[in-house]
Amino acid sequence: MDQIASRVAPPAITSEILDQVALRVAPPAVTDEMLDRIALGVAPPLVTDEMLGQIASRVAPPAITGEIIDRIASRIAPPAVTDDMLDRIALGVAPPAITDEMLTRIASRIAPPAITDEVLDQIASRVSSHLRAGVFGQQLREAVSAAVKDTVRSIVSETSERLVREEIERIKSKSRT
Repeated sequence: MDQIASRVAPPAITSEILDQVALRVAPPAVTDEMLDRIALGVAPPLVTDEMLGQIASRVAPPAITGEIIDRIASRIAPPAVTDDMLDRIALGVAPPAITDEMLTRIASRIAPPAITDEVLDQIASRVSSHLRAGVFGQQLREAVSAAVKDTVRSIVSETSERLVREEIERIKSKSRT
């Protein structure tokens, strides 16, 4: 028998065969008592290789359904995530080193975008809308307005002073003659 088994390949296990086995063998029922014991951390009896062989030859594993997962999850409280846990995770995870070679390879695969008048108009439109809508836009408008007022005030002041001086000189020169 061993000689035949060593020369003949075992049959392929197909979905059809598994379905037939599943129809003939009922999976063990997962009871509330079993779930409670698991949740409490009660260790099950020691399972030997012999026991596993007997079980595997007779019983298909139970299907893990959403209901079973929900029942288990309802009995187990998730651990609290602490700053210490996050710090330990952060220390264990190092960001990859980005080399010039990597950047060159990435850049070689990306075609530069075509800058058309339409793209420039879209960019200008978005910048304009962001400037109008945001706090920065309001601050920019106020700064530009103040700069324009200061510039106009300075020009008007200088011009009026120059005109007054010229008029005074004109009057003085008339009175001398």
